[in-house]
Amino acid sequence: MPNSPAAAAGIEVDDEVISINLMPASIFTLSQLDRMLHSEDGRTLLLVLRRADGNLHTATVRLKRQI
Repeated sequence: MPNSPAAAAGIEVDDEVISINLMPASIFTLSQLDRMLHSEDGRTLLLVLRRADGNLHTATVRLKRQI
Protein backbone atom coordinates (compact mmCIF):
# COMPACT_ATOMS: atom_id res chain seq x y z
CA MET A 1 0.00 0.00 0.00
CA PRO A 2 1.37 3.45 -0.79
CA ASN A 3 2.55 5.39 2.29
CA SER A 4 2.45 2.24 4.43
CA PRO A 5 5.29 1.09 6.69
CA ALA A 6 5.97 -1.73 4.19
CA ALA A 7 6.29 0.73 1.31
CA ALA A 8 8.60 2.95 3.38
CA ALA A 9 10.80 -0.11 4.09
CA GLY A 10 11.05 -0.96 0.38
CA ILE A 11 9.02 -4.17 0.54
CA GLU A 12 7.79 -5.26 -2.87
CA VAL A 13 4.60 -7.10 -3.88
CA ASP A 14 6.10 -10.54 -4.54
CA ASP A 15 8.58 -10.54 -1.63
CA GLU A 16 8.48 -13.69 0.53
CA VAL A 17 9.13 -13.24 4.26
CA ILE A 18 11.93 -15.61 5.29
CA SER A 19 12.54 -14.39 8.85
CA ILE A 20 11.19 -11.90 11.37
CA ASN A 21 13.54 -10.55 14.03
CA LEU A 22 16.03 -13.32 13.16
CA MET A 23 13.44 -16.09 13.73
CA PRO A 24 12.28 -18.24 10.79
CA ALA A 25 8.89 -17.01 9.57
CA SER A 26 7.73 -20.63 9.32
CA ILE A 27 7.61 -21.01 13.13
CA PHE A 28 4.83 -18.42 13.47
CA THR A 29 1.14 -19.20 13.11
CA LEU A 30 -1.10 -16.82 11.19
CA SER A 31 -2.59 -15.67 14.51
CA GLN A 32 0.87 -14.89 15.89
CA LEU A 33 1.79 -12.97 12.74
CA ASP A 34 -1.45 -11.01 12.91
CA ARG A 35 -0.83 -10.07 16.56
CA MET A 36 2.76 -9.11 15.78
CA LEU A 37 1.80 -6.88 12.85
CA HIS A 38 -0.98 -5.23 14.86
CA SER A 39 1.06 -4.76 18.02
CA GLU A 40 2.29 -1.49 19.49
CA ASP A 41 2.63 1.61 17.34
CA GLY A 42 6.30 2.33 16.63
CA ARG A 43 7.49 -1.27 17.11
CA THR A 44 10.33 -2.18 14.76
CA LEU A 45 10.55 -5.51 12.94
CA LEU A 46 13.62 -6.77 11.09
CA LEU A 47 12.62 -8.82 8.05
CA VAL A 48 14.64 -10.96 5.68
CA LEU A 49 12.82 -11.25 2.37
CA ARG A 50 13.32 -13.33 -0.75
CA ARG A 51 12.70 -11.30 -3.89
CA ALA A 52 11.03 -12.73 -7.00
CA ASP A 53 14.48 -13.06 -8.60
CA GLY A 54 15.67 -15.22 -5.66
CA ASN A 55 17.90 -12.59 -4.05
CA LEU A 56 17.65 -11.94 -0.31
CA HIS A 57 16.85 -8.46 0.97
CA THR A 58 16.62 -7.07 4.51
CA ALA A 59 14.05 -4.50 5.58
CA THR A 60 13.31 -2.73 8.82
CA VAL A 61 9.63 -1.96 9.29
CA ARG A 62 8.38 0.48 11.91
CA LEU A 63 4.73 -0.33 12.63
CA LYS A 64 2.14 2.45 12.69
CA ARG A 65 -1.59 2.51 13.11
CA GLN A 66 -3.35 2.87 9.77
CA ILE A 67 -6.73 3.92 11.16
